[in-house]
Amino acid sequence: MPWKRGVTLPPNPKIVLIPISDTDSSKYGMMDDWQAMFLERRLRQAQREKADLIILELDTHGGSLLACEKMIADVAACKVPVIAYVKTHALSAGALLALGCKMIVMEPASALGSAKVINSMGDFDTAMRQKEDGYMRALVSGLCDRNGYPHAIAKGMVDSNIEVIETNDSKRRFMTDSEFEIAKKGGTTSVRVWKQKDQILSLSAQDALNTGVAQGLAANTQELLLGLGVPGATVIRQDITSSEVVARFLSNPLWSVAFVIVALLALFLEMKSPGHGVGYAAFAFCMGVFFWLQFFSNNSGLIEVCLFGIGALLVAVELFILPTFGALGFAGVAMVIVSIVLAYLPEDALPGLLGMSGTLTDFTKHRLIGGMQFASLSLLAIIAFMALVWWRGIKVPGFGRLELSAVNAGTIGSECGLEHAPAASRDVVDNRPRHPAAGRTGVAETNLRPSGKMRLDGRTFDAVSEGDFIEAGSAVEVLGAIGEVLRVRRASPA
Repeated sequence: MPWKRGVTLPPNPKIVLIPISDTDSSKYGMMDDWQAMFLERRLRQAQREKADLIILELDTHGGSLLACEKMIADVAACKVPVIAYVKTHALSAGALLALGCKMIVMEPASALGSAKVINSMGDFDTAMRQKEDGYMRALVSGLCDRNGYPHAIAKGMVDSNIEVIETNDSKRRFMTDSEFEIAKKGGTTSVRVWKQKDQILSLSAQDALNTGVAQGLAANTQELLLGLGVPGATVIRQDITSSEVVARFLSNPLWSVAFVIVALLALFLEMKSPGHGVGYAAFAFCMGVFFWLQFFSNNSGLIEVCLFGIGALLVAVELFILPTFGALGFAGVAMVIVSIVLAYLPEDALPGLLGMSGTLTDFTKHRLIGGMQFASLSLLAIIAFMALVWWRGIKVPGFGRLELSAVNAGTIGSECGLEHAPAASRDVVDNRPRHPAAGRTGVAETNLRPSGKMRLDGRTFDAVSEGDFIEAGSAVEVLGAIGEVLRVRRASPA
């Protein structure tokens, strides 16, 4: 009965069922980082929605030990009782997760166990094997202490070097071989050997029930609810969503780096040929997808999103509303860069690094190292973007006017129909040849803040203001060119 396992349910409880499956809720077909974060989101949601019980529907061959430990820790920290329902199999790390739940119910034909830690590159050497086996025995002992499972049976699932013996001792039914050697001196006798040395213990559903590892058998969810004594319970199944499927497909951090690079390229093209707004829209879209992906990786939180939003707003104010000679622009660019870097780091990494939430877990350290690597790639992309902007002579908020030391005088003239002035008539200002259109007056077709469009000789040109904001319809004087963009200022009154 559930109350014997510390699970007390109201007459018509609200139950959340979370599938932990190799085929549905994982990325690599096993218990991995993605599945661990999937479970964390579901547990948080169940707590927010005030569920009375959470059922983990297990159908897994196991996977990463780090991911499994993260999932066990999240289950232990959950304020809603969590039980395991084993469908088909819960092997390796799946068995450990089941032991981390308050009770286990199994399908009649399912299996549980085989949780010996292995190395994907081959078996460990003798010293490392002893270390790993000792750690796993300690891990399952802690889970058994917490949830009341037989220690010896659990140890037999993780350590091939021990025997598991059923005895006639009513208080301690199962023992390891070393424990039995001591106990038999007091008259304890062996009833059955459940596992020999050099074997790893796996239990059928009926064996799990007989040993006390499982508390019941159920062919389906309805039978499970009946066994829990709540046949009329409301069950909410939390399968993976369509948006999570897309985010899982794009969950490789290289995608996040790619979105940052595409966003920067779109911004550069808009700054190079201003006035269209498409580049700004593409930048906003790519960065929106970037933060969306970080959210599903349990990295980006409200702080990073707000930091980016405030930074982007400050840059927009500098560019389009209230030029401050770079003060707002510099602060905004800095905030945007910091938000992008922080978005790669796990949510709990910064508090842990600052000593605000205890020590970092191995899972968080693992993700922190990976996040810092890809944050470095994005930072290099940002540096390359700034270098490109500097080289192309485009104004960057906070860094003033960056221009080429020389301008090709024929660029705009040849492509836009402006006549070249004779070489002898060109003035020299700041050691640069004067552009053929320099000194001519046109009209601002759009607001220049500082970039936009102007009309000259009945044609429209990209333009950038050399000075203050210039309203549409104002007369402007051409000073020169930056690549293919006319450099202008407000025309002096006649």
